[in-house]
Amino acid sequence: METAKVWIAGEWRAADAASTFEAENPSTGKKLRRLFPVSRLSDCDRALSAAAEAAHAMEQVPPEKIAAFLEAYAERIAASAETLAQAAHEETGLALTPRLQDVEIPRTVDQLRQAAAAIAIRSTLQWPTSRSCDGQIGTSNTATPTAMAFPSTTMATTQGGITPP
Repeated sequence: METAKVWIAGEWRAADAASTFEAENPSTGKKLRRLFPVSRLSDCDRALSAAAEAAHAMEQVPPEKIAAFLEAYAERIAASAETLAQAAHEETGLALTPRLQDVEIPRTVDQLRQAAAAIAIRSTLQWPTSRSCDGQIGTSNTATPTAMAFPSTTMATTQGGITPP
């Protein structure tokens, strides 16, 4: 049985695995005949470095392109709903209906579409998004190390990572 690969830095690759495990359906105990790696820290470090680079690169992507990607991703999930629900059912034991097919997948699709709509709206506005060191709110469309102000909360961003206030 082949061990699943991991997605790091835009490509599927063999994991630097300490071990593997075989997935099973928790509601039946039946093995799913899939081996998954338990990655070592080196894989985690590579994934985190790649994520930081990707977050930095995303600063240069026009909001319209991000919104279009999210819409397309939502569409692909909706088109694959039955297959995704079956896989999630086997891996989690959650009911196909109503939980997965009628709640989880439609909610995920809706959330992606809402995010796309919010990005599209934001791309046409200059919102107060950054707070300078002297506490003055400015406007910015980039994710620089700054504090992003929202009506109910403030989050600090540092080169692609978000930390709680």
